[in-house]
Amino acid sequence: MNFLKEKLGKVELEALDANQVARYIKWRQDEGRSNGTINRDLAHLHHLMNYAVKLDLIKKNKVSKVDKLPEIRRFRPRPTDEEIDHFLACAEVRVRPLFGFIRETGCRLNEALTLKHTQIHRDQGLVVFTDHTKSGKFRVVPLTEECKRWLDEMPPLPGCPYVFYNPRTGRPWKCCRKPIDKAIAASGLDWFLIKDLRRHFGITLSENGAEMHVIQAVLGHSSVKTTEQYYAHFSPHFAARRALQVLEGRKSKEEKNGTPGTQMGRIPAETEVA
Repeated sequence: MNFLKEKLGKVELEALDANQVARYIKWRQDEGRSNGTINRDLAHLHHLMNYAVKLDLIKKNKVSKVDKLPEIRRFRPRPTDEEIDHFLACAEVRVRPLFGFIRETGCRLNEALTLKHTQIHRDQGLVVFTDHTKSGKFRVVPLTEECKRWLDEMPPLPGCPYVFYNPRTGRPWKCCRKPIDKAIAASGLDWFLIKDLRRHFGITLSENGAEMHVIQAVLGHSSVKTTEQYYAHFSPHFAARRALQVLEGRKSKEEKNGTPGTQMGRIPAETEVA
């Protein structure tokens, strides 16, 4: 919304048309924003314009026919546990607990930066994300023992309600961009994004058998469809290992029962179907 306001905030609603939106799209693309990000901006804009029509502020939504941009899901490397460990080791001590907490809870960066001590319930082993969630709804995430250790490395700062803060200034982080960039450069993982910690969390749950609705709940997605789109898949190495386990398990079972194996790719004649 802030980007829409920055570029289109001074344009009168009646004057807002497809040409204005095209210039906005070009501006966002020049900033290096993905088509998916721009499409979310357009969705907000469509909603606002339709609401303006409903309130009789304008007669017609002139941007209703602006099409979404094509979204191509490109392969992104998934960091291994070892690479994440290396990234954390390369991060400055003052932000390492922040990154470790995100890894263990799968929360968004902004959710961690605005987290208050009142949201941590160590006696119950839970953290409650409330005010700054993307969906606007609260969600509850378990605290792992590793997560508790990261929290222990950030002692409460007198007078500061926030869990994570900049020890140099004694104030909460605003975006933490410089320490993130510095850690990425030091680790040599030039493709790494801080959101990969959240992505790794979700895929790890999926690989270890967590149901989609459970992953949806702890990640705070508005629908299971979103969860399935981004997290109902496995790393290539995991898929290969799992397939090998199934095949080797079948072979061991056949040998134990004394039955010959069937040739892969062929179906016995009596079970063939049209």
